[in-house]
Amino acid sequence: MRKLLCITQPSTHPSFDTTVALYQAWAQHQAIELYHANAEGAVSEGSVRACAITDSISYEDFLNLESSLAQEFPVSHFDLVFLRTDKPYPAGLFETCSTWEDDISFVNLASATLNIETRIFLHQIAKDFIPPSILTRDKAEALQFARDRERFIVKKNRSYGG
Repeated sequence: MRKLLCITQPSTHPSFDTTVALYQAWAQHQAIELYHANAEGAVSEGSVRACAITDSISYEDFLNLESSLAQEFPVSHFDLVFLRTDKPYPAGLFETCSTWEDDISFVNLASATLNIETRIFLHQIAKDFIPPSILTRDKAEALQFARDRERFIVKKNRSYGG
């Protein structure tokens, strides 16, 4: 049986979100032993506080996971980690989980998510494939960038969408 650790913050998921359906399916799957960890509690280098999900849960039960009594496990206890955390991300979550990557498999690597979220991906990896761009807090720099171009897009650094 594979031990799957799902890390999320239940209160960030609306009732129509698929996360509850995933928990229900995994809890009933014969080959999976499902564990839940609150995103805010997954910031320890070698261990994580988690609780086992042994049965199908309702949305209300899912929300109550935030206050459930969790047991501390070494990261090596798990076979696979799925980071299902939505914004706003707890400070240090991806940095901490990325230190686990040598010891455990991830559905979605914490280090990759960290790079994308901090826009490192755009400016270091994809820079040859995107139009000129800036990431700044300097109003004068932003205005000059806009003056130098016919068309441009402005968006917040931590926003959803394109």
